[in-house]
Amino acid sequence: MVEEFIKQIVDNKSQDLIEYNENTFKNYFSGRSKITRLAKRINGHQDQNKFDTYL
Repeated sequence: MVEEFIKQIVDNKSQDLIEYNENTFKNYFSGRSKITRLAKRINGHQDQNKFDTYL
């Protein structure tokens, strides 16, 4: 769920920035791990149009 959301808001050129294993995203979703590292990686790579369409 978290991975799908991130894929939908990051520009197409930056998709490789979100390559993590499934357990990492499960930990983000459950709150066992902070999403800070991923947030820093994708900062500046969000696509407002993709985000608006997704929502």
